[in-house]
Amino acid sequence: MSVSNVTNKESLESHYATQTMNLNANHVAKIKKALFTLPILLFMALIAAILVAFVFQNNNQIRISADNYHPLVIAQPVMVKKQLLQAGQKAAKNQPLLSLEVMGDPANLQSIDFHSPDSGYFFHSRSQSGIIKPNEPIGYLLKHSSANEFSFLVPNKPDNMGSIGDLVKINVDGHDIFGKVSMVIGSFSQQKWQKIFIKFNSEQYLSLLSPHAAMTLELVKEPLNN
Repeated sequence: MSVSNVTNKESLESHYATQTMNLNANHVAKIKKALFTLPILLFMALIAAILVAFVFQNNNQIRISADNYHPLVIAQPVMVKKQLLQAGQKAAKNQPLLSLEVMGDPANLQSIDFHSPDSGYFFHSRSQSGIIKPNEPIGYLLKHSSANEFSFLVPNKPDNMGSIGDLVKINVDGHDIFGKVSMVIGSFSQQKWQKIFIKFNSEQYLSLLSPHAAMTLELVKEPLNN
């Protein structure tokens, strides 16, 4: 083999080696760029999802009106010793709900059972520990009739909810309840909570309607039985 051929071969090998190194360097640079960009894209997607959820929740807020409940009060300061009925269970009239200790003279503490003044769904007060002041609610009774109709408050007109008769879904702490708008009181406004009435298909899920439950409202297209 001539010196010229050897030189050409070495030149070609050097050229290919340089090209390979350049390709590898470009590939590594692209990988580094992708690794740098990916967390930024994931972070932006997370922020977008949070914003969408926030807008949805604020545009679809709903809360149950206080006038659906009978607040249970007692004229003396008391402490709840025992819950005789689970939250959300249906109470019969005169059924014992709570075992209370009346706070008065420490030498003469009195224990009593608080009975339901009427039938309905029983919910505990948030103040289940410590002393409950006189005439503060020790619980709530959701008033119920065969119509399964209850009043709710919404801060603005829910998306696409046009008129009485619209089918709606209320999500209560992750559970769905379906019903129909039966009445709208007044006109919707952005400045205040607007009262609407919703009639449910059955009383199956009324045990979820705690006065403290987190709720959202959506329009549904098809009637669902529940």
